[in-house]
Amino acid sequence: MKNIIKIKISGKNIERFLRRLNNHKIDLLEIKYCNYNEVFVKIYAEDYEQVEKLKTIYDIQILNSYGWLKIKQQFFSYKIFFFSLVVGACILLFLTQVITEVEVIHSDKNVRNLLLNEVEKYGIQKYHLKKSYDQIEQIKKEILENHKKELEWIEIINIGTKYQIKVEERKQNQKNEDLEKRNVVAKKPAILKKVEAKNGVITREINHYVGKGDTVISGEIYLNEELKDVISADGKIFGEVWYKSSVEFPYLYYEENYTGKKKTVYQIRFLNWHFDLFNFHPFQQSKKSDKILLQHLFLPFQFVKEEQEEVTVKDKIYTIDEAITEARKLAIKKMKEQLKKNEYIISTKDLKVSTKESKIRLDVFFTVYEDITAYQKIDEEEVKKKLEESKKE
Repeated sequence: MKNIIKIKISGKNIERFLRRLNNHKIDLLEIKYCNYNEVFVKIYAEDYEQVEKLKTIYDIQILNSYGWLKIKQQFFSYKIFFFSLVVGACILLFLTQVITEVEVIHSDKNVRNLLLNEVEKYGIQKYHLKKSYDQIEQIKKEILENHKKELEWIEIINIGTKYQIKVEERKQNQKNEDLEKRNVVAKKPAILKKVEAKNGVITREINHYVGKGDTVISGEIYLNEELKDVISADGKIFGEVWYKSSVEFPYLYYEENYTGKKKTVYQIRFLNWHFDLFNFHPFQQSKKSDKILLQHLFLPFQFVKEEQEEVTVKDKIYTIDEAITEARKLAIKKMKEQLKKNEYIISTKDLKVSTKESKIRLDVFFTVYEDITAYQKIDEEEVKKKLEESKKE
């Protein structure tokens, strides 16, 4: 990449002049004769001034340049273009960060208006700058916190310069004054751990076994062994239940997980070098797809729009003990995904470990604290008979 120039030397007895240059220790990198009184010579640019001093009767003309000198000449030749490009890129980048549309996807006009008014308070509206991922997450959290009764779930998606808002309305449970007469029963075998009775009579003791369909909160009200009334029992029952889970885990493990963070990055590329514009917090690892917005016809220069999605990569070779530990974690993770609020794993126990090709298979026994509430309708005909028998007695 040293600076080299190609010159044309014209005059009589050119060989004598070339010997003179050589005697003055000027490197003649390439010599090409055109005719007896004209020759093309490549020299280092730093030697050109000395050649000019030695030329005497010879005519010297610069034809071309190479190395950094060539790049500088090209740059200055196209300086207006490059300046316009940088200014245009800055304007384009600014415009891509401006919101041009906010759309709420929901069939109810009132819900749409509610969301539009709410996000407007946080600056999500036309002709405002887009928000960062963390800001969006905080906005969603605050909107749901402020509208617990109306909204169940909200998602704000950035599509180019548009924000698309998806929302799910919370379904209000209507109180039914004429609930059917029922008992609260166990929906699966368990050891009874907790009973929360709102209406009805608790018929089972804590830490006792209950089978599927056994009544725990009865809707039949007795006084002195006499049936007085039948109501709709209501409440929650929790028990200790048991599960067996089988998972497989490979010794050679590779996993890519998307974090949900996405962004658009604009790049200037030249040869194998690239520069991100205003990408102050680059992703450690990401999936990328790019689109060339502008490129030079002759120079290896491009202006590129790159879509990036952050990923975390896990790539490891496990020992048997490590694979068992990871398989256990995976089994626990899958079990937790099935549990609801207020449910949790009490204990775990490894039952069996077996090897299958390049994987291990682990059977795990779980003891789980779980909501086992179910309802059973009370037969009204049977109730009438019981009431009549009670009156006769």
